Amino acid sequence: MKSLEQKRLYDRRGRQAETLAALYFRCRGYRILAKRYKTRLGEIDLIAARGELIIIAEVKHRQTLGQAHESLSAASEQRIRNAADLFIARDRRAQAKGVRFDALFFYGPRPSLRRVQHIISAF
Repeated sequence: MKSLEQKRLYDRRGRQAETLAALYFRCRGYRILAKRYKTRLGEIDLIAARGELIIIAEVKHRQTLGQAHESLSAASEQRIRNAADLFIARDRRAQAKGVRFDALFFYGPRPSLRRVQHIISAF
């Protein structure tokens, strides 16, 4: 069981990774539509758009790339898909666009040595 301090550190690193992911997408010409989009069915870390494409991005921060990959489970993918369905149903602009599910993995022992892997169409 994680201590309260460990949970806070974990949450802070997750928020930092989501902020970096938003910057990553902005630098590539995407417009950020939502961060931490919460529904009763699940949460989406980041929603971005460019042209006729909506990106639903899951962001993970772990010590190693292997740990980041392992942290994306089939159950979490399904929750993200369910939340994306609600987002699209609620946003008329998104209904006319294509949707892609990406993953951004931030990994490394220290923030100064952090690396990123962007997996396009991860699931």
